[in-house]
Amino acid sequence: MMSHPSRCALFLCCLFGTFPMVLPRSAAAVEPPAGLATPSASPSLLRLTFVDPGNPVPTVPALDIRHNGDVFLSTDGRRVTPAGGLTDAELRSLAAELTERHGLLQISTPILWQEIESSARTTGLRPDVAGAATTVIEVQSGEFRHRVECPAVGLLARRYPQIADLQRLAAIQTRLQNVMAVQQVGGGAAADLLAHEGTTQLRQSDPQAAPFSSREIAMVRTLSDGSQFVQFFRDARPQPVIVTLTRFPESGPRVSVLNGAAELR
Repeated sequence: MMSHPSRCALFLCCLFGTFPMVLPRSAAAVEPPAGLATPSASPSLLRLTFVDPGNPVPTVPALDIRHNGDVFLSTDGRRVTPAGGLTDAELRSLAAELTERHGLLQISTPILWQEIESSARTTGLRPDVAGAATTVIEVQSGEFRHRVECPAVGLLARRYPQIADLQRLAAIQTRLQNVMAVQQVGGGAAADLLAHEGTTQLRQSDPQAAPFSSREIAMVRTLSDGSQFVQFFRDARPQPVIVTLTRFPESGPRVSVLNGAAELR
């Protein structure tokens, strides 16, 4: 088995086109998932998929990042639409963060599940979560392939804090959901403006609060009336800080701030 540094080096070299043995991009191309009609000819680099056990319809990736930085999203598990993209610098930074900081390529599904089952026996806390979606993360670059899957990642990470790989997987999932959210609001510049707006509202209840960054956008939902629900999440102690902005097409946002003690509406 490759060591962690060599696996990371292989993947990063494949991604950046500096490894001499990888296939050309055209040879590495994969078929687009069902429901995806896209002019992008660039193959997938990284996919995040949530597999719902109760959904008989084939699931498409919630997030599909291509080698050229194009980003495609699905909010319903059926249809995929283009949603902007990442610059070369952003793509390189994300790849390095996932592999070098969080060790994505070192997480093995069989070993992870062995650790979960062992912790379940030790703690008496069962890993079964009825109806929970399974997180699937796939990386592919040239001949390189890596896949990790685990059900109820966030819940199990809280249930078994002693499992390091599970904590890393939860952090990776959170980061990729943030990438989705930033693209949904219109990209980095738009996300930065929202972070400033969220900070302004938060400091009305906590003047000393650190400013939000776009990295703290946790979720975005677009509603049927055209409004958009944006949630910031900060894992603070003793209580997490949650700020929600609901943006309406023809009026200003409605804001809620929760920091364990105060709520503004």
